[in-house]
Amino acid sequence: MTAIDGAPFSHFSDLLQRIAGRTPGTRSRLELWRRGGTHTIWITLSEQPGSRFPSPVATAPDWNDGLGLSLGELSAAARQQLRVDGGQLVRESSGPARSEGIRAGDLIVAINEQRLERVDEFRRALSHMPTGQTVALLVMRDRRLAFVPIRSSARPTSP
Repeated sequence: MTAIDGAPFSHFSDLLQRIAGRTPGTRSRLELWRRGGTHTIWITLSEQPGSRFPSPVATAPDWNDGLGLSLGELSAAARQQLRVDGGQLVRESSGPARSEGIRAGDLIVAINEQRLERVDEFRRALSHMPTGQTVALLVMRDRRLAFVPIRSSARPTSP
């Protein structure tokens, strides 16, 4: 993809930000780069079904992880419903994490290939990394997994 309604973008997260404020039913022109050339398609935006997990109203995280994430642990019922053994639910995303497309409702399954069971494991893994280091988060969204690299902007601190 190269542009939406004539406005160019370079990252997928830029596209997400541009369409996030539009209302469902809006028709837009999307320019794609495929097979060596630019192609134009028309899309109609639809509303995304709500998350299975409630998103808290904007609250400050109780600690600074340097990535911009506020995480929560999954209940046994949620793990069974999602068919996962572990992972941390993203309750709020800001800063570097949000810039890379991580959003509330995503599940962080691993950090630098280290699987996560509890929030304190995530905190411990981050606390051993130097400021400014890039970490690879394994993120699950809509039952799909993808590694998302994020550069830490601050030294993690405990609550």
